[in-house]
Amino acid sequence: MTEVKIGSEEVKTAAVPGYEGETSKYLVTWSQGSDGKWTITNQRKPDTSITLKKVDKKDVNKQSLAESDLLDGAKFKIVKYKTLDPLDEDTVWNTSGDNSKEQSGDNGLFTFDGLTPGIYMIEETECPAGYIRLTDNPIIRVNNDLSIDLLDSEGKAVAGNSTDLVKLTSSDATIIIGNEPGMELPHTGGSGIRIFTILGSMLILAAGILLWRRRRLI
Repeated sequence: MTEVKIGSEEVKTAAVPGYEGETSKYLVTWSQGSDGKWTITNQRKPDTSITLKKVDKKDVNKQSLAESDLLDGAKFKIVKYKTLDPLDEDTVWNTSGDNSKEQSGDNGLFTFDGLTPGIYMIEETECPAGYIRLTDNPIIRVNNDLSIDLLDSEGKAVAGNSTDLVKLTSSDATIIIGNEPGMELPHTGGSGIRIFTILGSMLILAAGILLWRRRRLI
């Protein structure tokens, strides 16, 4: 078989009944003519981009965000899935060399390009200092017409906000993601939890000694 470039090209091959496929960048269609020849057509997938803005929770529903409203110090990762139930990752898209995997923004503004139709989960891997990291990852769907829907946990499209921390402005494909002020709790087994355990044990011991001394004085 000869090399097939972008566009259409006739090749002689054995019958491939109704085969259609895809790669990370192309839709591939096979069609057979009356002379028995097959035509393979590679069509570049249409794609789009989304913009993320990181803000304080109180600013999620602001009509107009100023640059001063954006929070720096966050980091996001975007992952494509074939289905949500069961959760089936699109490894072809996710391993393609030119797809954005993770971005760290100093100005609270992020842009992910090359999004072809499908379902994507946005993961906040780091949050701004003094805030609690988002745990309910926003889910979006890029439709065939490249419009974008915000989905709930069951994969159903929602208008505007999926939670009080996530809002989609569909007119300009912008997703506003808020964080609650506060300190993130340490992960189980990490060094942070050991510090709290030690301090708690010391307080309990001190209380026990104080109670013992008080009883002796009675």
